[in-house]
Amino acid sequence: MSQLSFKTYLGFYKDYCFYMADKLQVKGNEAFKAKNFQEAGELYASAIQLDPQNAVLYSNRAMTLIKLEDWETCISVCNTGLSKNPDSKTKLKLLWRRGIAESKLEDFKAAKISYTTALDLEPTNSMVIKSMEELRTMESQFKRSHSVDEKTSEKRAKTIENIPIYEVDELPVEFRDLSSSSSQEASTSKPSTLSTPSAHSEKISLPRKSPLIEEINESQPTTSITQATHFPTTPTLQQLTTIMKTVSPQTLRYVFDLPTTTLQKIYSTGCLDSAVLNFVLRACLHVLESSPSEESTRKTLELLHMFTEVPRFSLVCLFCDKSILSKIEDIIRSQDPNLCAIFTKWK
Repeated sequence: MSQLSFKTYLGFYKDYCFYMADKLQVKGNEAFKAKNFQEAGELYASAIQLDPQNAVLYSNRAMTLIKLEDWETCISVCNTGLSKNPDSKTKLKLLWRRGIAESKLEDFKAAKISYTTALDLEPTNSMVIKSMEELRTMESQFKRSHSVDEKTSEKRAKTIENIPIYEVDELPVEFRDLSSSSSQEASTSKPSTLSTPSAHSEKISLPRKSPLIEEINESQPTTSITQATHFPTTPTLQQLTTIMKTVSPQTLRYVFDLPTTTLQKIYSTGCLDSAVLNFVLRACLHVLESSPSEESTRKTLELLHMFTEVPRFSLVCLFCDKSILSKIEDIIRSQDPNLCAIFTKWK
């Protein structure tokens, strides 16, 4: 492929990415209007992957995160959107939405900075002005409630300080009487096993720890990383994207074992990119090398065939890792050369 033709393909690929990002944004807007906030957020996230410099997409996703009450992620998305040099209108929305998330986390100082910066852009914006008023109310209520808690704590501390403490050389009379009566009862009930203690040799024995508790503590297993890892049975696009950021035997096997129909449904929306293809290829190679079997070969061929029918495959496959693809082909060819016809669509 010549340098000129590669640039042509690259330009076409970028234009197609922008086109698909717009499509996903429209679908996200429709889902948001229908109050399907989780779906809308995933569509906006997919659009961001295709057009990562579009600050409007970050602003839209931030709004869905507010609806989902995911405050930390909302702040992160707003900060990323602000780094994309947005126009003043989009910048105001990002600052306002970041301020909402910060106020919900009771970070009033940060929220005030976000709102103030937004008002510098548009001093008469009614949404930001209202949020600033709500922030003052929240901060005032927060201070009052904490002031009451502090006064209560101080009062308790003073009460504890005023408790008189005395040093004594012997037990008070009432406690000595109780001790004597207890000793007499014990002596009456078990005369053959208890000797009469002297006044200067009384000992208090701590109770033995329960054998059952000892056994539970000693046999308590430690949780391994593998045991602590739980993957969703039917992941969303956002969950799968997050999982694929970590390349490990567990994540590779998990993606490989997902039903082909699940992956097809996720990537049929036009959000396929080279990172996804490369991860799936790594997963196939990992299983073929670590657990070679007819079933792993069948599943690999099934995945390779499925992705050739997904939108944008013909463009995205130009950027997939050909060295991994070649290793997979060699393994399958060594089993049966007649199974390798699918690889022509990947080249």
